[in-house]
Amino acid sequence: MLAKRRTSFLGLVGFPLALIYTDGPAFAVSPHAKTRILAAKKAFMRQRYDVAVRIYEGILGDVDALGNDQGTLSPQQQLHCHTALAKSYMLMATDEPASPLGVSPDLSKRVSWLESSLAHFQEARKIAKRPPSALLRHHIYSVSRDLELASETRRLLEGLSEVSSAGPKLVAMERRCARDLSYGDFMEFYARPGKPVVITGLQEEGAFPRFGFEDLRRHCRGVKIPRMQHNLSLAGTRWAALDDVDEMTLEEHLKDILRNPGGADKCTGMIFDFPFSQLCPELLEDLVIPRYFAVDYLRAVPRQYREGMDFNPNDMPSLFVQPPGTHCGLHVDQGYTHFYQMLIAGRKRWRIFRREDVAKLYPRGDGHLFECDSFELDQAKSLLSTATAEDTVLEAGEAIFVPAGSPHQVFNEETTLAISGNYIDATNCDAALKELEVLSLFGLEEATSATRD
Repeated sequence: MLAKRRTSFLGLVGFPLALIYTDGPAFAVSPHAKTRILAAKKAFMRQRYDVAVRIYEGILGDVDALGNDQGTLSPQQQLHCHTALAKSYMLMATDEPASPLGVSPDLSKRVSWLESSLAHFQEARKIAKRPPSALLRHHIYSVSRDLELASETRRLLEGLSEVSSAGPKLVAMERRCARDLSYGDFMEFYARPGKPVVITGLQEEGAFPRFGFEDLRRHCRGVKIPRMQHNLSLAGTRWAALDDVDEMTLEEHLKDILRNPGGADKCTGMIFDFPFSQLCPELLEDLVIPRYFAVDYLRAVPRQYREGMDFNPNDMPSLFVQPPGTHCGLHVDQGYTHFYQMLIAGRKRWRIFRREDVAKLYPRGDGHLFECDSFELDQAKSLLSTATAEDTVLEAGEAIFVPAGSPHQVFNEETTLAISGNYIDATNCDAALKELEVLSLFGLEEATSATRD
């Protein structure tokens, strides 16, 4: 589940607006607009996007009333105003808190913000008359994708004949024994069609971790690890609705879990997707990845070029150590990567939704985050009852395959220990490359800016 440590896909509050285009000059401020533009910039930097919108819309409205008099507002000023408006509307839609329990999300408002953002980004492109920057292309893609999904969710809601507080339709996930599942059959029946599956019997084949809690305590003493906790109010705005709680060593975390067998009500956090290579890589020296997940095109990238990758194969597998009663929010892994998890101890309940049901889950963040929760039902989010999820309890010694692009959520029924990885193979390579290209646009602009907050 890589790339989920970024708290916001689009939260670029401090990014200089003049850098939205490659090689863009600083805008020349005419006396007429100077005071108002400075006030709007100040509101934007203070994250008062609604105030910034009112000021910028007023400035552009005055220009239109004067017949676009170039002496009143220079092209550079117009470019700045449209870019700032686009980012303000975008951030209003992105950072809008999830609707409280019992309150239906205001999709009409969200669609309106996204439409305005896209319109101003496109107007800015026309005014600039030069190639857009990587960051602008990333923004246009993200806003377009969010607008498409929000519009589809609104359309589905308008066609909903009956409001239901029921959860999703649950169907049993398939379970296959490794002894009877060839690599070819796995690719044909699960990876290629995007169907999840639980694989059993991997221990007998020697393709399963041989360490446990005691080995972690003995080998991984000193490294401090961030702990996370699910927060439903962050659904749709933070990755998997997870909030940073504190930092402690793995030994301290294990003691905390044992001291508080009551689970989520007593234990303050969980270790969620921490790179094993930063902890105690010696425990992985004899690890054999199951054949189904062993082909990973990401590992074809030479080691010297992996640093800074959105999906660095050096960070995999990653570690999960979670107390009973904890869970993550509904989410989709970025980069259109496949995901696997091998459960070493405990029990986890998994729910994996169909790709075609994304719009029924109140999506945000390019369709990677969701406002609804399949374990904490909200009657105001009634579209969830029209979605279908494959449901299973993963037992110790078993592995699960989560197809690329599939929304999923996990609940820990017992204290759990697991390792996992994301990967790209022939079945998801084309789509993964397209999404990774979009992600690289975001990172490219970050890397070239020395002035970002």
